[in-house]
Amino acid sequence: MSSCNINLPWKDTTRDDKCGSLTSSQCGLMELAALVFCRACVNTPIASSSEKRIRREHVVVQIRERLSGGKWPWHAAFCYLIHNYYDRLKKDLLIYWFEGICANFERIINDANIEHSYVGLLWTLRSLQGLSLMLLFPVPALQTSSKLSSTLSGVETGWHTIWNCVIGGLPTFSTFTAVVSCTLLIF
Repeated sequence: MSSCNINLPWKDTTRDDKCGSLTSSQCGLMELAALVFCRACVNTPIASSSEKRIRREHVVVQIRERLSGGKWPWHAAFCYLIHNYYDRLKKDLLIYWFEGICANFERIINDANIEHSYVGLLWTLRSLQGLSLMLLFPVPALQTSSKLSSTLSGVETGWHTIWNCVIGGLPTFSTFTAVVSCTLLIF
């Protein structure tokens, strides 16, 4: 799932090949971000609501909010997080982040179309591709909670939402082969 195109010189790639590729320094930065996210998610306890004052939002909530924004650096780091540290993350965390992306996916597509910039959408789709491998197919290493089975119907609804948004937006981004290819890999 690594997206580094280090072997291809930037000037020798087509516009579609450049879209969504990372330089070696960007790859290193994304690997570092993924490690920081993993450690923060695994080692930071969630503050209870009975505390008088919660000092800051939990990193899990911050990641969800940033993924919902659809910006490529967050999704690139998230792809590395899923790829490198999936066995350390609880499945209900992945579902929580997936639900955040689903709730905002139509806006992410609309923003890409308005801005005529599809890099954020491409990395969002790559995140969804990684999540699809974790959520749709059983991965024994993933930790699960007892209430997960009731949440899986929400995952199915989320994939239906993604499908409808992609089908509706496909005519507008069909000329960007990287986006179309990533979409086809998900479904």
